[in-house]
Amino acid sequence: MNLKELFLHQENELQNQLEQIRTKFSHAGIKGANFESVFREFLNKYLPKRLSVGTGQVIDSESGISKQIDILISTEYHPGFSDLHAPNIFFIEGICGAGEIKTRLTTTELELAVKNCNSLKNLNPKPVESLYMRGNSPNKNTLPYFIFCMESDLSTDSIWKKLNENEPPGDLAKKIGPDIVFVQGKSILIDPRGFDKIYIEDQNGEVINSWTTLSAEQSGLYNFVILLLDAIPCVVHMQNFMRLYSNILRKKT
Repeated sequence: MNLKELFLHQENELQNQLEQIRTKFSHAGIKGANFESVFREFLNKYLPKRLSVGTGQVIDSESGISKQIDILISTEYHPGFSDLHAPNIFFIEGICGAGEIKTRLTTTELELAVKNCNSLKNLNPKPVESLYMRGNSPNKNTLPYFIFCMESDLSTDSIWKKLNENEPPGDLAKKIGPDIVFVQGKSILIDPRGFDKIYIEDQNGEVINSWTTLSAEQSGLYNFVILLLDAIPCVVHMQNFMRLYSNILRKKT
């Protein structure tokens, strides 16, 4: 099986489904919501079974709450929801990835996506006893957040410029903001500072510490999924994080 070819067919299928939605509905909000559902179903097929896809808002144990997030990827330790598309409340300690879906990216939509991302990354996950087989303890800096766009009114250079204005080049002790911006058929923009074990080198072998652009003209969707899977931490919780949201305390050993 040629996986890259399979994903090229999947890209075409996503585009066809978007066109069907546009033909069927005239309201922008309805079109957007329908395509978000299509993308959640696609992503759910290719993620490991230990992960689940949903949508809604995220809370922390200090009463913080995010804005509505299109895509929320939760671990097997999070309470399960059977409906991919019904909004739910999620706990930050059980989230391992998130993203925004845009049928058409504009300056306004990019700014909105960044605000939604920051509302999630500004929450405060609390540590629980865990074993991390890949990645560090999840926090607002290492939680991979993507923006997925089928079309864009902005050039790749314009998107790159706006992302750099939001988070300038250099080492960031407290990176918030998105980590991946995928524009179907054009490019994948990535900020490697948001990842624990992923880095990108320039032509001289120097590590890049700022937003950079990868081509997405061929097998872009395949590369996007592989990048996202690489960025999601693999963790085994020895302790139930749900206790953080109750008055039940655990004796220290």
